[in-house]
Order: sequence, then C-alpha cells, then structure tokens
Amino acid sequence: DSPRHVPRFRVISERELEMLPEPQWQIAGMLPVAGLGVLFGAPGSFKSFVAIDLANATASGKTWHKVGVRQGRVVYTMAEGSHGAKLRQRAWKRSRGIFGLLDVDFVTEPVNLLDSTAVSAFIADVLASGPPPVLVILDTWHACMVGAGENDAKDTGIAIDSCRLISRETGAAVIALHHPGKANEQERGSSSLRGAAD
Repeated sequence: DSPRHVPRFRVISERELEMLPEPQWQIAGMLPVAGLGVLFGAPGSFKSFVAIDLANATASGKTWHKVGVRQGRVVYTMAEGSHGAKLRQRAWKRSRGIFGLLDVDFVTEPVNLLDSTAVSAFIADVLASGPPPVLVILDTWHACMVGAGENDAKDTGIAIDSCRLISRETGAAVIALHHPGKANEQERGSSSLRGAAD
C-alpha cells in the first residue's frame, strides 16, 4: 500500500488557466496590482519628481499622465534622505489645486532589503500605521541594499524576494527607483532586477 500523495505544487490545466481572473492594474497597462516596477534614470533626471507625481496621483485618484491608476494609500521610502520632499509635496498640490492632506506616508530612512528582520519590521510598521497601501515606492534601490553588491545576482535576488514579500503582505505594488549604468541605457548592476520586473 503506497502512501497517499500530498501535492506541494498546484498543477492546473489549460481550462483552469483560462478560468483565472484577468490581471488588475495599479497603473493601467503598465504595472499590475501587487507587481514590481523599476523607474530608472541618471542622477538629476527628476526620478524622485516623477515618483512623487505618481504617488500623489495614486493617493488623490487623479490620472497619471492620462493613464488610470488604482487609488489608495501610498508609502514612499525616502532612503536617500527627505531633503526637499516637503517642498515637492506642496508644489505638486498647489499646481493641481489640491488643499489638505493626501494619503501618502513617508519613511525617512532606508529599509535594508537584504535583512529579513528589517523587512518584516517595515511591513509591520506600514500595516500598523494605516490602511494597507496600494503602492510602495523605494527611493532608491541602491540605498535599500546596504552592504550589498548591485552586480551580485544573489544579493539582487534576495532584495527582489523582499519586494515580493512586501507585495504579498501588504497587497501593494512596489516601485524601486534606480540609477542606470554608464551607457544610461539600462539599470546599473545585475540584470536580475529587470528580469523580475512586471
């Protein structure tokens, strides 16, 4: 009498595949709900301004450059410091005629994506401080990989897994801001990040 097989992996048929729900979008046609995105550009290319624009559009329910976004709370991690963030926030709201507070919260220090204890604490603090976010922004990828080698596929893989854990536990899409390599055509460091991005 052979022991009863207890499956570890879910194996589904094509029919079951067709019955799965259609993807939902955090940024319409660009980034799925609970997906991983990368926004990269050279220093001084206004990545943080673009990210603040997206954060505030998400929190306010405005379209983002004529693209629909899923409205909700945003957590913005200013891992390279909060200098100028208050002024950017004020300027964005003033330019759009928005008065009062938006549902954007800020973390003013990096979360080390290679430290499972730090990642767990980050998730717990985010969930304890308000409703589950729909978007978490890490500004920047490099600052959230303290002591890691950007070119190291293993370190990059651990950081990617941490981003996926943040998504699973909070339900949020995660966007990492990153710098390009010398040619300014692709993100600096391991290509694993581009491969993992949704």
